[in-house]
Amino acid sequence: ILQSGLNWTVSKLLLSCAGLCVIGLVLMSGVARQPILMSAAAAAALAALPLLYLQYKRSGRLDKLERQLPDALDLVTRALRSGHSFASGLQMIGEEMAEPIANEFRIVSDEVNFGVSLQQALTNLSERVPVTDLRYFLGAVLVQRDSGGNLTEVLGNLSRLVRERLKLDGKVRVLSSEGRVAGWIGGSVPIGLA
Repeated sequence: ILQSGLNWTVSKLLLSCAGLCVIGLVLMSGVARQPILMSAAAAAALAALPLLYLQYKRSGRLDKLERQLPDALDLVTRALRSGHSFASGLQMIGEEMAEPIANEFRIVSDEVNFGVSLQQALTNLSERVPVTDLRYFLGAVLVQRDSGGNLTEVLGNLSRLVRERLKLDGKVRVLSSEGRVAGWIGGSVPIGLA
């Protein structure tokens, strides 16, 4: 629920699943007079709808966050080159970028301001946002803090690498779209004929 960005509670999610299950069971067995097995299958399908919606919102939010990451890395790189600290660069992401990445880095900045160590705040970020490129960013920052080095150069290279990977992903998706559509059509023909 946290990764989807929805303001639902666990009880609201479970209650909506249970409510839809009961509605499906009553409609199929009581109104449509279907056998109990078919009613149970329809009730289970309806009960899964909130979970599927939650998964859809989660994947959309994480995809958007992944597309925003190179711009956030560039912003931190520019902040470091102009003399700001790394923590203020993270705060700039929270103030100047769009959602959802702004909210996540705002939380990191608030945690640091409330006394949590930067390493722990970044670890909390990686638990909230399971994006591989973000974990590379956090790994680079934590290694640089322990061993030293030029963080601006590392972040600039990482930003370029993430951009190139996203561009390659887009090309692969475009080139494979014809095969995916043919697969969907080929898979749906037997169901449609039945």
